[in-house]
Amino acid sequence: MELVLTLGVVAVTIPAILGLLGIGFASEKCASDDTTLTAMTSVVVAQLRGNAEISSTTETIADSPYCFDNQGTLLAKSAPGTIYSCQVSLRHPEETELPDVGAHFSILTLAFTWPAGAPPESQNKKVIHVTLPR
Repeated sequence: MELVLTLGVVAVTIPAILGLLGIGFASEKCASDDTTLTAMTSVVVAQLRGNAEISSTTETIADSPYCFDNQGTLLAKSAPGTIYSCQVSLRHPEETELPDVGAHFSILTLAFTWPAGAPPESQNKKVIHVTLPR
């Protein structure tokens, strides 16, 4: 009798543990992507900080898209090994739009997509907004 009860408990717990493993792996992948995207955002912002192009009224950034490998290291455009791509767009808000800060800031939109080269419907996408002083 105890053997049957033990087998019943094992039969219920094994699928539950296996189900939780899948959730744990998905959560770890999401956290890893977020960490890599944060590092890449820092690299792009550092590249753009103090850039004369930010002060102008242009809507696109000449260096965009930025390309990164799987570790978040900046690569040359369309370099082999590109996993992440970051398209940067720029907007200068009107003073009336943001009365607290005025028109002294530029709003950057960083659109990251990965894996690079995959069809658009199968790519992951995350958009990050950054505010930089002019």
